[in-house]
Amino acid sequence: MTAVPVEPDGDLPGALEKLRDGVSALTDPKLQIVEGRKEWAEPLYASLCDAVESVEGSGMFMGVAKSQPPIWTDAFDLRNEIDVEVKQWQSDPGVFDGDLTHPPTPETVRRLRILESLKTWRPQDTKTLDGYSNSLENWCNRINHLLNPEPVKTVSAPCPACQKRWVYRRDSAGENVRQPALQLTAQGCSCQACHYTWGPQYFMHLAAVLECPLPEGVLE
Repeated sequence: MTAVPVEPDGDLPGALEKLRDGVSALTDPKLQIVEGRKEWAEPLYASLCDAVESVEGSGMFMGVAKSQPPIWTDAFDLRNEIDVEVKQWQSDPGVFDGDLTHPPTPETVRRLRILESLKTWRPQDTKTLDGYSNSLENWCNRINHLLNPEPVKTVSAPCPACQKRWVYRRDSAGENVRQPALQLTAQGCSCQACHYTWGPQYFMHLAAVLECPLPEGVLE
């Protein structure tokens, strides 16, 4: 008879602290400084849900045969991914806490609150807890990237690697539009056609090769 492998003991207190930090990062409001004033920012998960529900509630696409805007589609898919996976971690959503004065806490948030407060975790559960924490961190990063994208500048010149000048992408209305293939951010310049990328240290060299000035601000 083959013995069932047992996970080795790990740092349970550290894993639980990391889990609680991950749950907080996804579900708690965050204090931020805006023009010298302290303000509480909406939780990331709530912002993601708002991004989905603002389009769903508007009826913008009801009865219209066209694709959803890319940001809505991405937000919907990410919210669904989070809800489904968290439900696998913690099937019981806990007690419904809504009434006539305020809406209920979302089931996903209630599940995460239960998960982080369980007293039954064992040292050999550390690997599982670390997996949950890694997923939470990944979701936070993806929500931030989706809702607060890094500013992108474009260069209307052919890519030095593939010679493509234009690519076609869906706009916010779901229509195919033409846009320059070369895009620049603080992280570098990349071609949307061949996906070749140049780091920021090559910006001046690119300007010389393309024989055109780079967009204002890319070297700041």
